[in-house]
Amino acid sequence: MSQQPFFDVLAKRLNKLERLDHRIFLALLILWALLIAWADYATDLLPFIHYYILPIAFSAYFLSRKTALLLAVLVSVLSSAVYYLIIEHLFSAATNKYLLLAQFAMTLILFVVIALVVNRFKQLLMQVKLLANVDSLTKASTRRYFYERCIIELARSYRYKHPVTIAFIDLDNFKEVNDTYGHEKGDQLLVKTASTIMSDLREGDLFGRLGGDEFAIFLPQADTEQAKKTISRLREKLLNEIKPFNTDVTFSIGVVTCVSATLPSFDDLLILADKAMYQIKRTTKDNISFVKV
Repeated sequence: MSQQPFFDVLAKRLNKLERLDHRIFLALLILWALLIAWADYATDLLPFIHYYILPIAFSAYFLSRKTALLLAVLVSVLSSAVYYLIIEHLFSAATNKYLLLAQFAMTLILFVVIALVVNRFKQLLMQVKLLANVDSLTKASTRRYFYERCIIELARSYRYKHPVTIAFIDLDNFKEVNDTYGHEKGDQLLVKTASTIMSDLREGDLFGRLGGDEFAIFLPQADTEQAKKTISRLREKLLNEIKPFNTDVTFSIGVVTCVSATLPSFDDLLILADKAMYQIKRTTKDNISFVKV
């Protein structure tokens, strides 16, 4: 039996926890730690150290490192207080203050290490996720991540009957740049192109690098007229921004706007935009082809 549904459910639960108000989350963790301390005291000397680790680990993963360290100190105090109460009141034995201090120090060191390790793990996990979702050169979304986000946004647009537009952008004569000036200048040109596009997008628009010198833009709630204005303005801006490179690079752009009730898939829309782009590239280049479905 596939384990993928389990991990999908787990990821959704973790995302919900991350969206929870941090003050409420911290209050719940403190309450959790207090309940653990009460259970520790109620069960005398049963080992409870591993239970104390849980709220600290959660705070280190979902909250800040500073918060996790403060909680580690609080939980260490709670744990030591429980140890003191058990020895003093349940067994009517005097507690050596040096032993109590040593117990507190060892507990604190353990909890601080746990907090730092879990927090570092979260940072590394975020870095890996960023590398998987963002193109290292242009900072645009990777092809896979762009597809995933567009499919979600397209479904939302269809649900509320909003028009959508997809633009497929290809750099004309880009190979000559690499062959004549070298790949470093080619990379600089790609970076400039991507940064120019990103600076012109609205909040909610999606932008991805599909590979090489090909990019795509997803414009939710953009009808035919809005698409023409947006993409035409963007093409002019791109041509102006790359003038200092002194190359023959231009832009062939295929644009598809979906305003019908046929609800084509994202792949179908992207294929139509790709075909519209290649129609320009095989003829005049440096132009835009608009298609409505």
